[in-house]
This record gives sequence, C-alpha cells and structure tokens, in this order.
Amino acid sequence: MADDIEPLGEAELVEGLEKKKLSGKKLVVIGGGVVGLLVVVFLVMSMLGGGDEAQPQKETEADKLDELAKDNTPEKPKEVKEEIKDIAFDLKKNPDDSGDITVPLNTGGAGDAFLSVTVSLVVDRQSYRDVIEREKAPIIIDDFITYLRELRLEDVEGSRGTERLREEMLSRINQSIAPIRVKNVLFTKFLVSSG
Repeated sequence: MADDIEPLGEAELVEGLEKKKLSGKKLVVIGGGVVGLLVVVFLVMSMLGGGDEAQPQKETEADKLDELAKDNTPEKPKEVKEEIKDIAFDLKKNPDDSGDITVPLNTGGAGDAFLSVTVSLVVDRQSYRDVIEREKAPIIIDDFITYLRELRLEDVEGSRGTERLREEMLSRINQSIAPIRVKNVLFTKFLVSSG
C-alpha cells in the first residue's frame, strides 16, 4: 500500500505550503481579534461600574467605631444622619450630681493633701454622649478615682502635671469604654489642697 502513493510534484508541494501559510496567518489574525475584543469588553465593563461592586471599600477605624456605637444607641430613622461636631459635657454619675471628684493624694504619711476636679468630656457624636451619660459615666468615674488616689502631690503640680493627668485619663477612658471614643478631657475645676 505504501507503494500506491505517488510522490507529490514540486508545484503541488509549493501550493500545499502556501495554503498552510495562509491558514496559520488566518489563525493568528482571528485569535488576535478575539483577544482584542475581550480586552475591549473588560475595559468597558470596568468603566461602566462593574468594578465598584466587585471591590469592597476599605473600612476605616472611625467607621468601625461608629458601627459598634450604633449597637449601644436607640435606633434612629434611616433618613436622619447624625451630625458630627465636638460636644463637651460634664462628667457626672447622675443628673443631680455636682460632677466634683475629690480624692486624697498619696503623701506617704507626710500630712493630708486632696485633689478636687470637675471633668468635661469632648466627643464628636451625640450618640456617644448619650451612651456615656446613660451607661458609661460610673465606669469612667471609678477609673478616675482609682487612678487619682495613687497620685502624689508632685504628680499634679504645675501645668506639666495637669497635662500628663489629662493624657492618662483620656487613654484610660478610651480603653474602658471602647468602641465609643472620647476626643478630649477638660478640667473645669482643678484644685489641690495640702495641709
């Protein structure tokens, strides 16, 4: 049977090779066209907004805190947005309380010394203020008293002592009432008496 096959002539061989070249070129052109069309479709889809839904936006720390604070506050109508502005309010155990915190200072047995402070907290959301006044004020005041009782007279003298006390109290408050956040601690009364 192998003897039945006639060898191709030179003209037939050249014609066959030309056809093969054309079919390879056609495949490259068609394949390139399909790839180009897919690229164009992808670009158009991403420009028209298909990319926004597929890629979640990064959530900021403030967004996380706001979301957690919503769990502790009464539900508001959806169309009402909470205004973000600084709100200062006096820290009190209850509405009838004067807000004064008076503690003895650690003198090491060298007489009596007392610190009397009135504290205002600054928050940037009304919902934070509501939760603090309704639930968190006793926790904050307890933290204040516990910390203040360990202070020595030297610790609260001068503006540097007052500033260190402010920074420490702000840090302690934010740790104990997280996810709610207090922006600042203000002393509306700061009286040291020793005798």
